[in-house]
Amino acid sequence: MEYSIQSPTGLRFSAESLDEISAAVKAGTVSLDWHAWHEGLPKWVTVSDLLSPLHGAAKVRELAGKTAGMLAKAGAGLAGFAATSYKKATLKSRFSTTLAAMLEDGELNDSELQVLRQMVEEAGEKWQNVVSECQPIATKFIRHLLADAISDSELTAQEETQIHYHIQLFGLQEMLQEVDSVIQRVRKISALRANILPKSLQLAPAWLVSGEAVYLRSQADFIKDSKIVSSGDLWVTSTRVEFVAPKASVSLPMKSIRMANHRGAFLNLTSSKRGIRVFCISEPGVCAELILCLMRAGNRTANITMDGDTRQDRRLVSKETRNAVWIRDGGQCVECGSGDYIEFDHIIPVAKGGSNTINNIQLLCRRCNGAKGDRI
Repeated sequence: MEYSIQSPTGLRFSAESLDEISAAVKAGTVSLDWHAWHEGLPKWVTVSDLLSPLHGAAKVRELAGKTAGMLAKAGAGLAGFAATSYKKATLKSRFSTTLAAMLEDGELNDSELQVLRQMVEEAGEKWQNVVSECQPIATKFIRHLLADAISDSELTAQEETQIHYHIQLFGLQEMLQEVDSVIQRVRKISALRANILPKSLQLAPAWLVSGEAVYLRSQADFIKDSKIVSSGDLWVTSTRVEFVAPKASVSLPMKSIRMANHRGAFLNLTSSKRGIRVFCISEPGVCAELILCLMRAGNRTANITMDGDTRQDRRLVSKETRNAVWIRDGGQCVECGSGDYIEFDHIIPVAKGGSNTINNIQLLCRRCNGAKGDRI
């Protein structure tokens, strides 16, 4: 049973047994006229009344008489049994209040953390036992950290390390999946905005043409007039966006798409032929950025690179880049339109600093490529 003890000055602490309280009276750190309470008592009683059934009134007075004056010397400060018991009994409440105040600004610096650790140490408690009672506050703080870190759609290694550190600090391992999911999404968007295409998926639906690469497949709902028209799969390839469904399928060539954006869970595609098409999918932000990146690759307004392409020989062009260029140029020479003796050509030669990006590769027939070589 847990007992609560309160001094005339309002100091309150707890004890786990009557013997513990008796020892405190004998040591002079608790007075018989202080008040005590435990569950089941209708009201607070004096410590003397609490101990009398155990020792008898005379024994209790004798117990306290041997140490008369010690309490006055000790004063009403936090000392000995009273200090330790009080700190332990009130630790979780004090810790929670202090932590909430410290986290209001969305930060927890080293000095603040030291104060918290000292509170726990002085009360003789274990850190994890205390923070387990404050997980709602800590969870909100970590989500604040994450929101701040990704507000610019970028995430530095330092920011990621800080977030994971605080997850471990507050014992919130159950948040790892949620946090890592957000981090992966931000990384994908950041790479696409830097014109780095992900590796293509090893998928080959029947409608895929030769050389066409698939970059995304997601379950989706086709929305019209705020209602679901059809449910199916949304595919994003190097040349088009294809919604495949039992009914109301949609095919949008990449060249016809004028804008791709998202709001909430909805992907909005504006096409020169079909107007606005709305799809509800998971990760619509990633999908929109992927389409925009492929649009830039198709109209050559950016230097597009492939994720993971670390070839040492800069003259070697990855298969994914070759496929994308082949589809873009229609498998024919961009100079004369011939489909014979086609070669992949660096617009700016490697020797002059040219890269292996989609924007710097084109299809030329052997004759036009040779003529170009004569001019360089």
